[in-house]
Amino acid sequence: MPAVAPRPTHHVTDADLRGLVGEAPFTHDRSHDDPDVVRRKHAALIAPHVAAFDGWRAATVQAMRRAGVRSAADHLPHVDPASGGADARVVVLHAGPFPCLMSVNGGSGLVSPDNTDGAATRMWRLGRRAGLARSEVVEWNVTPWQTGLGLGRADARPVLDAWLAVLRRPERVVLLGAASRGFRSQVEQALPGVDVRVAPSPGQMARITTPDFEEQIVRALTER
Repeated sequence: MPAVAPRPTHHVTDADLRGLVGEAPFTHDRSHDDPDVVRRKHAALIAPHVAAFDGWRAATVQAMRRAGVRSAADHLPHVDPASGGADARVVVLHAGPFPCLMSVNGGSGLVSPDNTDGAATRMWRLGRRAGLARSEVVEWNVTPWQTGLGLGRADARPVLDAWLAVLRRPERVVLLGAASRGFRSQVEQALPGVDVRVAPSPGQMARITTPDFEEQIVRALTER
């Protein structure tokens, strides 16, 4: 398991992020429609707030290879450098990455509200409604790989613990969707004292089952 990074005396700001990735993620949704934005983000993966996950990523790729996953690194997305990364105070955990975001399928290879699927677009908009700076938030998944690789929830649990251990200053974790909610006790044990909230998934199906799902997500992100 990667060592927990020391608490920094300075944490990343939105101004820092704009310098790394440009203005597009801050001005409109679906900015990953522009290949130049995605290229600039991948070049920014060396920035300290996301490079902090390098040890975690290397260990996870090795575990995936041992489990028989070919080209494992291509099936494991990156933390978005246009986020708070390891410095984020609000952590949003989805169930798992959509196959369309993976680089092997032509996607960005980043867990990001700037992706071009509907759930990501909704999270971009709801983050603004919640009044959260991009540097305050990081989005990830309780299961970091897509389905179909022969890896399940039991494999994901130690991987999630190791990812959470990289975080430097979390104050709140928001679990989105029923599958993520099943990891609540694990998150609470891994991050004692951190406020853990649950809310519906931002996916389109929530409109049918939970008409006020957007309001519930905003409350989970912001309510004291």
